[in-house]
Amino acid sequence: MKPFSDSQLKNLKPRDKTYEEHEGRGFRIRVTKTGKKTFYYVYRSGKIHYVKIGDYPAMSLKDARKRHQEMMEMRDRGLDPSVEVAAEIKGTFGELAKEYLNRHATKNKDSYRKGNEQILEKDVLPYWRNRPANQIRRADVTVLLDRVLDRGAQRQTNKVLSCIRKIFNFGLNRAWPGLEYNPCARMEPPGQENKKDRYLSEEEIRTFWAHWQHTKVKPATANCLKFILATGLRPGEALFLDKAEIDGDWLQIGAKRMKNHRPHRLYMNAIAKGLIDPDLPCPFPFPSEVSGLSQTIKRQRESDIHKLEIPHFTPHDLRRTVATYLGKLGYKNADIGIMLSHTDSSITARYNLHDYDDLKEEMALAWGKKLQEILAKPRD
Repeated sequence: MKPFSDSQLKNLKPRDKTYEEHEGRGFRIRVTKTGKKTFYYVYRSGKIHYVKIGDYPAMSLKDARKRHQEMMEMRDRGLDPSVEVAAEIKGTFGELAKEYLNRHATKNKDSYRKGNEQILEKDVLPYWRNRPANQIRRADVTVLLDRVLDRGAQRQTNKVLSCIRKIFNFGLNRAWPGLEYNPCARMEPPGQENKKDRYLSEEEIRTFWAHWQHTKVKPATANCLKFILATGLRPGEALFLDKAEIDGDWLQIGAKRMKNHRPHRLYMNAIAKGLIDPDLPCPFPFPSEVSGLSQTIKRQRESDIHKLEIPHFTPHDLRRTVATYLGKLGYKNADIGIMLSHTDSSITARYNLHDYDDLKEEMALAWGKKLQEILAKPRD
């Protein structure tokens, strides 16, 4: 049998039924009625085995021959190519990422899983979906990250690195086939991110608070942004607030809704309580799209009709504003962290299960009083 040539493969035409062309030593190409061409390694071991090598022309003739040679060498070493290839397919990065999303990411909030899925589908899986995870090297990671950096997505580059690092660590813990080390280990985030030190001045707070009454923004959306400023909650924690979580002056937020997966009790000052409409028939007093808050601020800052005259800020900067003014009121970082539900990873914190309700109430009232004083001053 003569060896295949590229011109011969290109000229293979579909027929009324599927047929095969043989080169020898079990190397074949199958042509279906639709014209699809696929390389196979065919051998006998008790029965005839067909092991797929790849589809032509996505896989070149040269690469197909190389893979065919690898499979024959497997047999020489006493291995069964059909079993080995099945294990390699199971061991692809695409399968590892799928396993990570199903078994690990589901322990977090839906937004966490969705964010990981978006990162993978856009910047990782198009290049690594069918790559054996144990064959991905540090140089491959660098090439992958450079693609994201080259389009100017600095922060996204760091997110991609964080995501794939977690996936490889997950694979190591799960004894993923052939995976012996994490190629992302000790890699520094390559993207340059802006330092997050933005908070609103007193004049900006007054401008922000008064702005919404002159716009067509839904009151629930405006109230949600104000609620973040009044409580210091994370945007996602405020957006998905359920009336069932309200107990008088307190919010009791379950662990599943918290970033650190720990339940959180928060005292609501008078300003915060006044932003929740008790007569709303639905369980959620605010809209339920995180990106909607950022887009609302962006549109208002760019509006020609009634422009929000405040330099760039995000919903999360409202939370930072609360922390900053509590610091100005004399509270220590550790106390502010309790109100904001920051994670304390110290050994002492694991033993200290006190909820600090008195301190939380004191800080919430102090911030409510300060916010009221700021809003009461005339705007410049």
